[in-house]
Amino acid sequence: MADYYSETASKYNHHLGIAGIVIIWTLHLKDLDYRLLLGLALLLFIVTITISLLHYFLLAILAEKHFHKYQKKYYNEKGINELESLENEFAEENNFIEKSSWIFFVLKFIFMFTGYLTIFTFIVLNLFNEGL
Repeated sequence: MADYYSETASKYNHHLGIAGIVIIWTLHLKDLDYRLLLGLALLLFIVTITISLLHYFLLAILAEKHFHKYQKKYYNEKGINELESLENEFAEENNFIEKSSWIFFVLKFIFMFTGYLTIFTFIVLNLFNEGL
């Protein structure tokens, strides 16, 4: 169940990152002050999307490597031969990959939140600069 929610949250995070880039592009076309904040927000969204890609790429490699390494062990020691049972056994015993996954997961949302906070700051500063 947690996998479903974290997968869904990661998908929304990715979409929000792309939406953030679109917002930056739209605001960049206007003649406003504090453009450095837009550059910072853009960098944060690019980092968010990059972390998201690295998250799945690196964890897929680690999971595949670990799975094949212990596949024979599970078969010999526990008599497990079918793929679904092997995957379940693997998931229960592999804490390193799970902890690494949560680190990536949290980092994505920190960068996303900071990016949107930077856009919000940019908008507020420009509103006050124009005198409300």
